[in-house]
Amino acid sequence: MNDRFSRVLATSIPVKCMKLNGSIFFLLVMLSCESFASNVAHYVPGQVLVKYHNDVNRKFKPGFRQSKNALLKAAMPRQQVELWQLTTNQSVENAVKELNTDSHIMVAEPNYRRYPRIQHQPDDELFANQLFLYEQIKLPGAWAETQGNANVLIAVIDDAFEVDHEDLAENIIYPFNALNNGSDPSPAECIDPWTKQLLVEDHGTKVIGVLGAVTNNAKGIAGVAWNTRIMPIKIGCAYDVAAELVAFEQAIQRAVDIINVSYGGPMYSELERMAIDQLKDRNILLVVAAGNTETDNDRVLDYPSSLALPNILSVAASDASTGLTSWSQYGQTFVDLAAPGVGISSLAIGNTYASNLSGTSFSAPIVAGIAALIKSSFIASGKTASFYDLKGAILASVDKLETAAGRLATSGQVNAFAAIQKSKSPEPVLVINSVVIDDLEWGNGNGLLDENERFTLRLGIENTWASMQEPVSVSLNSVAMTAPYPGTIPAMVQGDIFDLQFPNMELVKVATYQKILFELDLNHANRKLTRYFELELGQLKRDQLISQVLNKRLDEQDEFHYYHINLPDNATDLKIEVAAKDSRFGSAVFELLAKHDATPMFDYPSFENGNVEVESDVVIGIAVGQKKILTIPTPAAGTYYITLAASPGFSPQDLQYTIRANYRVQQSSALINPMLLFFLISFVFLHRRLLIRVT
Repeated sequence: MNDRFSRVLATSIPVKCMKLNGSIFFLLVMLSCESFASNVAHYVPGQVLVKYHNDVNRKFKPGFRQSKNALLKAAMPRQQVELWQLTTNQSVENAVKELNTDSHIMVAEPNYRRYPRIQHQPDDELFANQLFLYEQIKLPGAWAETQGNANVLIAVIDDAFEVDHEDLAENIIYPFNALNNGSDPSPAECIDPWTKQLLVEDHGTKVIGVLGAVTNNAKGIAGVAWNTRIMPIKIGCAYDVAAELVAFEQAIQRAVDIINVSYGGPMYSELERMAIDQLKDRNILLVVAAGNTETDNDRVLDYPSSLALPNILSVAASDASTGLTSWSQYGQTFVDLAAPGVGISSLAIGNTYASNLSGTSFSAPIVAGIAALIKSSFIASGKTASFYDLKGAILASVDKLETAAGRLATSGQVNAFAAIQKSKSPEPVLVINSVVIDDLEWGNGNGLLDENERFTLRLGIENTWASMQEPVSVSLNSVAMTAPYPGTIPAMVQGDIFDLQFPNMELVKVATYQKILFELDLNHANRKLTRYFELELGQLKRDQLISQVLNKRLDEQDEFHYYHINLPDNATDLKIEVAAKDSRFGSAVFELLAKHDATPMFDYPSFENGNVEVESDVVIGIAVGQKKILTIPTPAAGTYYITLAASPGFSPQDLQYTIRANYRVQQSSALINPMLLFFLISFVFLHRRLLIRVT
């Protein structure tokens, strides 16, 4: 696996699964992400996405669809994918299961939903502080170099767009409606399929305005990329994968350079991954909003941000203090960098303007616009640019964020001017794309950090830009180590991934529960570069009480604690309980989740309304008095992963709590019954006396 897809292995399944082939791994991912137990499904009812094997004749398909009681709703011929509408009462789950056993089908899956990445939509008058945010990311300096180029084409895929807006129309080209294969992407009213509320499609206009509002025209606002052409592609307020695939088809047909998607969702789609991989082959950079639910995209996977493909650039939100916002999603391998996501000004439908917008929905188009400026700079100098060039220049030039160490791949915020300057002199850009604890040889093999355990630390090092001609010396440091560990990374070409190993490690000065920050210092061409990552010691031992604090301070972003417990084969009646130390706080201030052999997947906003949405095989703690108690009467042997989360509505900065896990150990069935043992001994003794007499 010579791409960032290997990151999923490092973050979603134990190390002992690393040697599984791709098809088995895909099956594991599909099983782990099959469904969420909630009152709404994260897919469009009655619809199925189907990808045929390449050798299936097109004349075969109509009869095949009819035999499966389905109608063709849309086709994506370049991807060999069709969207079906089921015509019977057969469930989507059963239809997908049946289709995936058919020899003609490569992949069948539900038409998963994606959600817009907007934090809130205020009605305030235009907030004239745009310049402050632009100066924060050095955008005026970049504009001194280039204001964009009409030969650069960006696609923005979103709900809908007011393309004739006075501050946008001049920059629009090839507008497309993926819902009806038409050319009108205008906003309309729609019914949200989950809440059944009437919505107005206004998200896309706000997103596209940040990226490409007409600039220097004495009206409205300034877009990031002035002269760039923008292709708006409407997918409607449902934001489903089927419409997204149609949009990708159109983007490929129009030979776009960059695509911005300011949406995401919790369900893994293999067809979405394959389509984005196809974009990679067409040299298209996909800029993605990381999300707004405070969660870690390395642990609670979120798509397409958590897809491990080299042409994805995932963006978190920073605030005016140049720190991560309290609500931005993050991830030390799956989220690359941050961009402003608070106090954003943009366009609004009705030929008006919006102000004080918040969300990674607006962080992403800032970065997409900067990528367009870099592409324009290449064109101006008579050079071509790959998606590696755009992504590499952006990652090589970030400004460090103090609150982002161990939370973003670069630990930094975008710097537009520095990115333009860096683009003129390509250089290697190394990032950590996976962190694996390999404890198969010296430990218990669960792939987690346990007390007093030796292990091999394996870091996937990816070169995201220019070739590195010489080896690089590295030094791994942490307060939990007695001395730095040295290492060497060999010469690497663009896109290479190297498995950097630190064998036989043992950490010291570690507490019962602790997040341990590591620094990897790389010395290349007389320049020092530091990358950060965290490991977490969260082992629960039988009947051991642990006291800790969930922290909601902005500079900590510590609303989630992750524990685990290792169970023997004869364990029974697993019980995990957590309680707030302060009696003023009841059990509603946190949630307790557990899953066997993998991190629980959940929808964090659902915690606030009490209808917690989780994967179907995740066990949820139940309120018992002041405690949350989670019980599993017949647990499986091995490791249970435990997530403790502060409620989204919990306002105090600190929540002191205690957590304890306990289980019973069954008497082994192999033990001999005492009475049977007595008769056996008596028989042997009597038999021996008889033998002696005969002799």
